[in-house]
Amino acid sequence: MATLIWSFAEFILTTVSRRGSEGVEVKTTRKEGSAVDTHGARNQWMCVFVYSVDNETEPARERKPITFIEVYLGKVAVADFRKNARGELGTRTATLHRAGIEKLRQNWIYKLNP
Repeated sequence: MATLIWSFAEFILTTVSRRGSEGVEVKTTRKEGSAVDTHGARNQWMCVFVYSVDNETEPARERKPITFIEVYLGKVAVADFRKNARGELGTRTATLHRAGIEKLRQNWIYKLNP
C-alpha cells in the first residue's frame, strides 16, 4: 500500500501540479481528519497524507513502521479557510475551517479503516 500511495504522490507532484493553473499543496499530518496549516488561503488543489508513527516502543529497532491512515485530494477555495492569528514574529498561516475540512474529507482516496 505504501508503494501505491507514494506512486500517487509522485503523480500529483509531476502531473496535476504541472498542468493545473492553480497548483496543488501537499501536506502530511498525524492528525486524523486532515486539519493542516498552510501558508495562506488560496484556491487550489490540496492533498493531505495522514499517518501514524510509533515513537514509544523500545528499543527503537522494534518500532512499527510509519502507517498511512488516510489520503485526501480535493479542490479548496479561499472561502474554505480561517486565518490563524499570530504574534509579531509569527508566520501567517491559514487552516481549513470546519466546513472546509468536511469538503476535503468527502474527497478521500484512501482510508486504512473506511
